[in-house]
Amino acid sequence: QILVRSDACRAKRTGHLIDGIETPHICNAFQSDDPAKQYICIPIIQSGSVGSVVQIICNTNESSHYQGLVPFIMPYLKEASPVIESKRLMATLKESNLRDPMTGLNNRRFLEEYVETLVATANRQKTSLSILMLDLDYFKKVNDTYGHDVGDIVLVALSKVLRQSVRASDLVIRYGGEEFLIILQNSKQGYSDQVAEKIRKEVEAMKIAIPGGSIQKTISIGVADFPDDGETFWQTLKYADVALYKAKENGRNRFVHFSAEMWEEKDEY
Repeated sequence: QILVRSDACRAKRTGHLIDGIETPHICNAFQSDDPAKQYICIPIIQSGSVGSVVQIICNTNESSHYQGLVPFIMPYLKEASPVIESKRLMATLKESNLRDPMTGLNNRRFLEEYVETLVATANRQKTSLSILMLDLDYFKKVNDTYGHDVGDIVLVALSKVLRQSVRASDLVIRYGGEEFLIILQNSKQGYSDQVAEKIRKEVEAMKIAIPGGSIQKTISIGVADFPDDGETFWQTLKYADVALYKAKENGRNRFVHFSAEMWEEKDEY
């Protein structure tokens, strides 16, 4: 409950130590099926407000021992506070560098930093990764006709559809401009095609509210699976891009799954 709605935490709200041993039931947010459980909650002050809370839970027969430890714990937490705050700020800065500020999606830098972990996990678990390259059809016309502000509205609306169309374990990345990338983890055979078609239909049906009315767009998608289609992740990504080009060449508003013939045709061209 506290993790979901932290304002219910008395220690966080007041910034004071909450001693549930000395004053039982002082905090309504603490509930235990075991009446022998007691608690002490110690707030850690960071940048003038409560940044974290250390909660000590003990049995009734241990309560006096833990109350005696509090005077030693509090100075330690006070000394640790600047270090914790520094690490939190560094984590926040790193997170901001790995996200696209407009859509809130992960960016290309995120992919470059974590791709080795993704591949190692897939190899260890003997599972597949599916890569979807997505590009809004005729997006340049939106910017030229309505302006870049409307173009941004369209991209934000698209990002929401993409997030809602995949599982929490899948990755949605703004790869650049109007081009997006989706990585489906633990992808079973045929699953990537199902997701691609689902997204295509969702985007086609989407009515995006803009100043003075609404707009509808379509999307083209290229699909490739690792390791079935490519020996490496980056090779598979290139194949998904080739499939995307084929989808555009065949009339847009469709998905195309990569096949070896497409690469041969590209070489011949």
